[in-house]
Amino acid sequence: MAGDEESEDGRDVATLWVNGEARRLGDGSENTNAYSVFVSGGDVYVAGSEGNYFAALWVNGVPQRLDNDSGDVSSRYARADSVFVSGNDVCVAGTDWIGAPRALLWKNGSLQVLQI
Repeated sequence: MAGDEESEDGRDVATLWVNGEARRLGDGSENTNAYSVFVSGGDVYVAGSEGNYFAALWVNGVPQRLDNDSGDVSSRYARADSVFVSGNDVCVAGTDWIGAPRALLWKNGSLQVLQI
């Protein structure tokens, strides 16, 4: 299960629960949130957000920010809502709200805007 816990100073910390044991994905230095988890083979993928709403994908606990092609504030005001893996393809669905809300899909890290 993926979600978040509150840190000592009140920040949200993205967390993955494995067999009831909490494993924090963020270090508590900034807000992080986890919304979806997918396991494929020996790899664990978690979709969420970090910082000031940067879409993020953690693979085996290592974060990477997903670009939403938003210009000079690249990746801000976005979140990764769901992750699915099929073979070698990693698909992440998300949203952003630069101007108007948009539906986004990252397939193997490449962005597709589904709605403008």
